[in-house]
Amino acid sequence: MNKSEIFFDSKSIKLTNKQKNIILALAQGKTLKLTAQELSLKYDNFTKQTQNLYKKFNVHNRKELILKAVQQGIISSKNVSKSFKKRFTKFPKNSFSTALLNTREKQYLQLAAQGFTKEQIIKEMNILNMNFCNYIIYEICNKLNAKNITNSVYIAMHNKLI
Repeated sequence: MNKSEIFFDSKSIKLTNKQKNIILALAQGKTLKLTAQELSLKYDNFTKQTQNLYKKFNVHNRKELILKAVQQGIISSKNVSKSFKKRFTKFPKNSFSTALLNTREKQYLQLAAQGFTKEQIIKEMNILNMNFCNYIIYEICNKLNAKNITNSVYIAMHNKLI
């Protein structure tokens, strides 16, 4: 295995660091020309590499590529810029994967869905303190692109993540 090769998830999509950087750059929502310039690549070379990524992921466009990369945990949904979402429309509601949430976050959402207060959840889950609890909430909201924990619970239930 080459040092620059990385294996992701159980489907073993093999990516080099350069390919992952291209995916991260595409997730910023800028034009291909501007993205190629920022990566110091010739436009023709960049578009060829982008097409190779489409084939590797079996997708047809940037939106599908980024969506699949997020679903497979190759990049985080936090890496997808607001401008990308505006430019390529919002991801479908069912685009979230249970792999996005760790066990603690799922447990927090399940308790919140049952109507537990933050203080009750802290006791139930043996969370160290309020700051760590707030960090868990922050991570959940970021992963689900939610405004708050109530919105996160709704999204998680609607998408059958909990």
